[in-house]
Formats: sequence, C-alpha cells, structure tokens
Amino acid sequence: MRNASLQLENANEPSPNNYEKLSDVQKSVSVSLVDSTSPSNVCKIIQSTEILEDYLKSRQGIMRFERRHMMEASTRAWMWIDRDVSMWVNKYIKEGKPLEMVQRSIWLSSIVDRVEVGLIGRFQKLVFDPNINNALQVISPKRFEYVNPQRSRLFILPADMDIMVEEVSNLTCDILTAWIGFPRL
Repeated sequence: MRNASLQLENANEPSPNNYEKLSDVQKSVSVSLVDSTSPSNVCKIIQSTEILEDYLKSRQGIMRFERRHMMEASTRAWMWIDRDVSMWVNKYIKEGKPLEMVQRSIWLSSIVDRVEVGLIGRFQKLVFDPNINNALQVISPKRFEYVNPQRSRLFILPADMDIMVEEVSNLTCDILTAWIGFPRL
C-alpha cells in the first residue's frame, strides 16, 4: 500500500469516514488554490484516488466471483427444472405413479396429477391453491393460476400416451418456473 499522508481508515475498503476525509481535502484545495497547503493537499487527493483505484481493482475480482456465483446458481436452478423435474415427471407417469414417488414428492405429484387431468379434460386454466392442497405450501402460500395452452389438444389414450407424457412434463416445468418466479430468458 502506498505511504499516503492522508490517513484513511482501512484504505482497502471505502467507508463514509474515508469519503468525508477525501471530500474535506478536495474542498480545502478548491477553496485555497494558491496557498502553501495546496500542493500538499493535491498530493493527498492524488494518493487518495490511487487508494480508491486500488480498491476498485480489488472489487473487480470480487464482482467476477459474485457474477460467477449468480450464473452457477441460475444454472443449477434451470438444471433442476429441465433435468430433474422433467425426468421425475416422465418416470412418475410411465411407471404408473408409484406410491413411493408420491410419498417422496407429494407436492410434485399433486402438480403433475392436476396438469394431467387438465390436459386430458382440456381445462381452460389450471388452479393450484396451497390453502386447499397443503402439499403445495412448499412452493408458495399463494394461489397460482395457469392458462392451459394445450386446451384445444385432444389426447386419445393410450395411442397418444408418449405425447401426453411429454406435454405433462413440459407444462409442469412451465408452471413451476412461472410460479417460483424463474427469470424469463
């Protein structure tokens, strides 16, 4: 660290006191442009800006780390939706809704069952109310409505089973991303 005659508190981290000290020095220079303290004060200002510049450079590394963390967290969340939830839904329906899967993820099985009934019944909208189905409280305490974009599609089972499973999976993932509040891409 530079040997600055302006003594800042923990010069690597700006604080309100440091900014006040810098501001006082800058004011003293602007008030007395040609008196005997001006050259000394100008040196202090230059040294203080160099200290702040060093701080900003150190913050760049921290900001890179924070951005990377945000991207990794977002990636994990999207992988959970796109991979884990989607695979779970496909397995759940194709294996005949095994009881052990229901017991492990009652909240998800509740959503999938509602989506499946809504698609087969061609419902206009799907309503998920945690006040009626307590299992949904893990997502949100608020009621959620989703307009069914597949309302016009008629599924003829079992011939359309694979298509229906894919639609249930896609719609379940869409509902979760909207309800949880995933960022729009």
